[in-house]
Amino acid sequence: MYKAFITILTTDDYLPGLLVLNSSLRSVGSRYPLHVLLTSNISKNIVNILDKNSISHSTLSHEIGNPTDIDIHHRWFPTYSKLAIFDQAQYKKIVYMDVDMLTLRNIDELFECAHMSAINAGSMLPRKKDRRHLNLNSGLIVIEPSHLLFNDMMSKVGKIENLESGGRDRTVHGSDQDFINAYFPDWHDQKELHLDHKYNIFHYHLRLWTLQKAG
Repeated sequence: MYKAFITILTTDDYLPGLLVLNSSLRSVGSRYPLHVLLTSNISKNIVNILDKNSISHSTLSHEIGNPTDIDIHHRWFPTYSKLAIFDQAQYKKIVYMDVDMLTLRNIDELFECAHMSAINAGSMLPRKKDRRHLNLNSGLIVIEPSHLLFNDMMSKVGKIENLESGGRDRTVHGSDQDFINAYFPDWHDQKELHLDHKYNIFHYHLRLWTLQKAG
């Protein structure tokens, strides 16, 4: 296979979202398969359900630890393992989607977009459109995987992230998105990589945008 949609499952709890994502891609007639990366904690029962639904999957050979002080039970704790998507060099190009997303129409055209195409999170809101610090949202990214790129990224994990300082009452915390934006510091200036928000929009951003347009 040369192209595929990729997602990652780090907890059994997100199985319903995965099934919805898979069903939505099929319902819109995508030409490309969905492949799921699994972390080692995913139960055999979940694997059986994936097999029953003919969902392609593989288990990560090693997981990527979160280098920050975030609590092990926080939803961001396992997200650094998402960086494994950059190592899927068996594919020429992938469209990564978070497991809690769904598609409302065919989006196969994303496979024609350039490496690291994504949305500039929140910039569709009138009150935020001029804020230069708005960066890539890692919920959907077009990627040309490479072992060389992945290995270089791994050499920088925990070293380049721009995280809030820790302290007695507030630990240093962060996610894959913090690292990705630190690794690609010029992304926000590369307008050709900024996808239309229709490809990755939060329901509450849509509501805020609608309210601000109406006002």
